[in-house]
Amino acid sequence: MFENILSEDQYKNVISQEQPVLVKFYAEWCPDCKRMDMFIGEVLSEFQKYLFVFNR
Repeated sequence: MFENILSEDQYKNVISQEQPVLVKFYAEWCPDCKRMDMFIGEVLSEFQKYLFVFNR
């Protein structure tokens, strides 16, 4: 699940969980970001119940 974190309270709530967190930095103009987006999607599909991903 990708989630956008919009406030500091949301951020604190997410990182206080026991579940590992992956912060995804992304820009439309960035080719490396697009490649990583595909990789993150694959990882997430395999480890979704163990990993939380949020966009920054």
